[in-house]
Amino acid sequence: MNRLKQALQERRMSAEELAQAVGMKGAAIRRYVRGEIQPTIELAARIAAALEMDEGELWGVASATSAASPGRTVPVYGAAAAGQGEDISDVSSALEYQPAPPPVRGAGYGVIVAGDSMSPRLQTADVVFASPGNPLRPGDLVVVQYKTKRGETLAIVKQFRAYTDKLSLEQLNPPKNITLPRADVLRIDRVVATHHH
Repeated sequence: MNRLKQALQERRMSAEELAQAVGMKGAAIRRYVRGEIQPTIELAARIAAALEMDEGELWGVASATSAASPGRTVPVYGAAAAGQGEDISDVSSALEYQPAPPPVRGAGYGVIVAGDSMSPRLQTADVVFASPGNPLRPGDLVVVQYKTKRGETLAIVKQFRAYTDKLSLEQLNPPKNITLPRADVLRIDRVVATHHH
């Protein structure tokens, strides 16, 4: 039995009640309950919060490292690589769960870096942890999720510059400014912790 279904039974909560708590339709939430589809980062966090559960406990087998150090775990997503177009191509399902570093709050998550576009600040295989709701200052590392022209959701890890009618980011290696139209930006989360490998 999947953990979401089990959690609903333990709480004597229906899929409809859960759907209402997270602002969805019952039919949609039942697909998650049956395990047919995986929720996005944001939805996974809202469902876990509605059930008053740890995300790692609810959505996956915690990794060996988190089993050794009990506590809150967060989802970690696939590689955000150099440049635009070689980014996280799938932020819909986590690769693993890792213990949450202390500054990570709420719907925080991790991203495994691929490529050296942010060297020397970040190297391939570093894990950056982002937390929503933090104020952004120029120079902060951020994870930006955005829609491509083909409608895919991608994410990149860059340095924040400004957010006006467009989002202005900076890449370090080679130095390059990147701009995204405001309409394409889904979310920007400040990196609050980094595990260097």
